[in-house]
Amino acid sequence: MNILFMIGNGFDLNFGLKTRFSDFFTRYTSILNKCPNIKKFKEVIDDDISTWADFEMRLGRYTQDFTPVTKEIFLSCIDDFEKEFIKYLKEEELKIDYGKHGAEILPVFQNSLVDYFSRLEDGSKNAIGKSYAKAGYPPCMYNFISFNYTNILDSCLDIVRKTMLSRKLPNGRSNANSVGRILHIHGTLDKHMLIGVDNASQIENTALASDKEFAKLFLKPSMNDNLRNGIHEDGAGLVNASTIICVFGMSLGETDKHWWQKLGEWLGVAEIRQLVIFHYEKDYIPASARESIRFADDISNLFFDRADISDADRADLRPRIHVGLNTNLFKVDWA
Repeated sequence: MNILFMIGNGFDLNFGLKTRFSDFFTRYTSILNKCPNIKKFKEVIDDDISTWADFEMRLGRYTQDFTPVTKEIFLSCIDDFEKEFIKYLKEEELKIDYGKHGAEILPVFQNSLVDYFSRLEDGSKNAIGKSYAKAGYPPCMYNFISFNYTNILDSCLDIVRKTMLSRKLPNGRSNANSVGRILHIHGTLDKHMLIGVDNASQIENTALASDKEFAKLFLKPSMNDNLRNGIHEDGAGLVNASTIICVFGMSLGETDKHWWQKLGEWLGVAEIRQLVIFHYEKDYIPASARESIRFADDISNLFFDRADISDADRADLRPRIHVGLNTNLFKVDWA
């Protein structure tokens, strides 16, 4: 049985890395640059942005200041941003010593992968348990689509591959589970790093939205197509082959709408399929039943909106969407 984890920036944050947009932008604005275009770019972008998806949407709005003739100025600003961002993230990556901390990372990953559903409420656990039972409790293959540029996930999974990911089944037997593929859908710090928006509707400048050359360099699906790396097709294949998909550390932002639509289509194909969304909410109070219900509904409804799922279909799909609020999944407490 294939289980897919879709991983966002919350994963790197759980490792104590400072990879929020605000963390980097503070550094970026402190770097002196005499170019007036770069100076203006920093001024326009810096306006209470909380997530990376918000940043990309802001880029889409900033296109209004340009034309097909001046589009290269806009793209050169993103180039400068990327160059400094790569330097910054490589510094953050060096903060983790896998040789020293491997003994702490291993049990966290073993537990997070094999028993991810233990963080959910009993009704969700039972629903996921029924999917395992319908599949006949086969060995699980854990695949990953990472939306991060860092290789933190890859390095951790290299440690996990060296051990067994077994789990005791209801019949007393144990399954030998395994780690499968890892896809970096937006590239890595070393190759094909993508920053942009999901589709032309997110480019507020209509002249640039219809400019094929601009789309080739600013629409993320188009960039992957033109790189001919096949990663979108591979990612769609991992989604379609999965029985259970877990979303972790992602903001369900509009600039990855392509993938939320894919998940919506995938979920509607078969009742055995279950979607788990692990979400961190700063203001969540577990003691409040009303807050638990509201936040879970908000996340489910946000997914429905992003996936363009009709009101008629939402009632049928909602029981197979499970929201885990403020879990300790993939959380490493460094000694």
